[in-house]
Amino acid sequence: MCVLVCHCALILPLQLRHLVNKFGRWSCLWMWPSIAYLCLTIWLETQQAGFATTSISLVGLPLSYVTNALLVNGIGSWNGLGFIGNPVANAVCTTVQLCALALWAFCLSDTVKKLKTRPTLTRKAFRCQHVSQLLRVGFPISARQIVLDWPVEITTVIAATIGATEAAAMGLLINLLFLCQPFFLALYIAVSIRVGSQLSDDNPKHARRVWLTSLGGACVVAVIIGSVITGLHQWVPRMYTSNSDIVDTAAAAVPVVALALVMSSLSYVAQGTLEGQNRSQLATAGAMFGNWLVALPFAYVFAVDLAWGVKGLWWGIVLGEGVRFAFTAGCVVYKSWEDLAADAFAVAEKQEIEADNMLRDMLDSDDSDMDDLEDVYDDLSSDGNV
Repeated sequence: MCVLVCHCALILPLQLRHLVNKFGRWSCLWMWPSIAYLCLTIWLETQQAGFATTSISLVGLPLSYVTNALLVNGIGSWNGLGFIGNPVANAVCTTVQLCALALWAFCLSDTVKKLKTRPTLTRKAFRCQHVSQLLRVGFPISARQIVLDWPVEITTVIAATIGATEAAAMGLLINLLFLCQPFFLALYIAVSIRVGSQLSDDNPKHARRVWLTSLGGACVVAVIIGSVITGLHQWVPRMYTSNSDIVDTAAAAVPVVALALVMSSLSYVAQGTLEGQNRSQLATAGAMFGNWLVALPFAYVFAVDLAWGVKGLWWGIVLGEGVRFAFTAGCVVYKSWEDLAADAFAVAEKQEIEADNMLRDMLDSDDSDMDDLEDVYDDLSSDGNV
């Protein structure tokens, strides 16, 4: 993969390559605070502290817009930083959000103090069983995100080999698609949790109903959004640029982007259902087959060989998403829901036994933890959580 990306970067126009390298170097400013903010957010959400993370993230939206507008375009006699202002603004906003969330978690809120979950760097945190469990969960998630996300980025590189206008239009349309990313993620997470919980409760009929209802709902919402952006296809690109060439190139491809939006929503439902069925490896296989073996080759053929340009790239993405959905949906309906419910119930029992054994090993290794655990148990009991 790295060899492919480097090869694609080498065939970019020299001026564009310099701009990409410059933007990449400046992007290091926001990458590390963004990772820290994401880790802190996930850690707090596991403790049912999602309101604070959601509120700070929502406040970050207007802050990001104002900061980007100021640093990119400037104010008064100051002309701003140009496109370099974007990573600088992202770094500023992410750092502010990180500091605000850390201040809330460790100073203003009693959630961490009450649950006694303040992180400490001790040898207990690096026990082999903890590290092994982290790696078992982390590596598959990382691999799946690479399989899902990188093909879209590679299509932007392909667009850059055609011309700077095509690269700008492709980046604009990808940003437009990413505006709908929260809808995709919420849908995928909700379906995964609901299907998994219904199967674990040995309720296959309700799990199947969740799959079908989510599929229909996702299709309706995606069609509505796609119809809106298609109807506004001449105006939508102007939210990002006033360059007439880029606007015309992007506007011509907006209807195909709307179709890709519909196919992606269906694929996310199927992916979430497979993960709820504890068959995430099939979801990854579907993304690998649809996005890498179908979408990328056909996108290149349509865009370069057939000279369809940016529209051809998106037709390749649509075809890949269609194949991905067909594969994952076929995997969903192929196996009996009753058999899946029995398997999920067995897995839930096994995980409960493993958790009990891990807790017993921790208590046996250090009896001093018993008082802390009893305090946490008493706190939870007083709140009615036990």
